[in-house]
Amino acid sequence: AQCELHETQKLIASNGGESDGFGLAVSISGNALVVGARSRDCAMGSDCGSAYVFRLNGVNWLQEAELVPSDLAPFDHFGGAVAVDGDRIVVGARSSDPNGLSSAGAAYVFRFDGTAWLQETKLTAPDAAQLDLFGTSVAVQNDRVFVGAPNKQYSGFGYVGALYIFRRQGMAWMLEAKLLPDGPCGEENFGYAVSVNEDRALVG
Repeated sequence: AQCELHETQKLIASNGGESDGFGLAVSISGNALVVGARSRDCAMGSDCGSAYVFRLNGVNWLQEAELVPSDLAPFDHFGGAVAVDGDRIVVGARSSDPNGLSSAGAAYVFRFDGTAWLQETKLTAPDAAQLDLFGTSVAVQNDRVFVGAPNKQYSGFGYVGALYIFRRQGMAWMLEAKLLPDGPCGEENFGYAVSVNEDRALVG
């Protein structure tokens, strides 16, 4: 017997525009899902990006919120990577320029307080450098957030990549670990993709 999949609903953004890139990143957890639109323009300029949250009301998926960070800027590509787990969402902005470092990248954590999705923190690499692209991939599970930076240099080798693991301790998010490929020699782009399940992380 053949297994057939049937579309139950087509999701679109309430304020979608041409070339927004809506749907280039998606994640689902329970009755909540998040869709990235990394090329959405904003009042400040082009390709700022955004992320949309939908919730299942029992029958249909309804748009609940549009997420944008407090310091959104042109060409951040916020929404290029998204992840949701329960009441927490993480959104990558790999082209963000934290502390003036071009495309070093950032990731934003949002939390649902029962009424609205609020920005909880902005994560950046403690050793951030230009063109790291931190935030190219993101994952979240409970109080841990995983962020890939596939262009990270290491020991003189370019595009080695790294995966950063942050853990929420009290009210703060602290770096718990930084993972590198075994025997890096350049061009690995480790961290370009990440998926997490319980006590294991799979890194592309």
